[in-house]
Amino acid sequence: MTAEPASSPETEFDSRAEIDYLLAGLPQNRVSIVTLYQALVRAEVDVVVRRREGDERSREALVLSDPRYGRLAAVFTEPGLAQRWIDKLAPAPHEIFPRLGGEVIALLDREVGLWLNPEGRRGCRIASTALERLRTDFGVQLPEDGAPSEIPRPPESGFPSGHA
Repeated sequence: MTAEPASSPETEFDSRAEIDYLLAGLPQNRVSIVTLYQALVRAEVDVVVRRREGDERSREALVLSDPRYGRLAAVFTEPGLAQRWIDKLAPAPHEIFPRLGGEVIALLDREVGLWLNPEGRRGCRIASTALERLRTDFGVQLPEDGAPSEIPRPPESGFPSGHA
């Protein structure tokens, strides 16, 4: 009788947990912004969008203003944080769209940076100039298994166009 090799359970990769781990090391300079960016491109993020009244197809992403960093698109990896923002922004109709970080970054206007987990336990801000440099240096790798999924954005301008 031969013994069968023990089967190991498949470990599922959690991109959001990776981002949280990297954000923990960022303030102590144990993680570079480049490493965080590369992980964010392949991570699933939540985007909060507002529907315009009277136009079911037109949506605006949540864009925040920071005096030091300028206009920043808010993306969330922390569980429940996007929903807390929706509750905070009520009564306007908002929705959460889970998307690949690279898809979101690829569609941001050049003048818009990124705010990861605003008011969350761990987060960071990347100004538009720094984000543009990262995009130029490393590019945005979209999934090869087809076209990127559609990200809601207003038809007349780039994503994101305003404040939710």
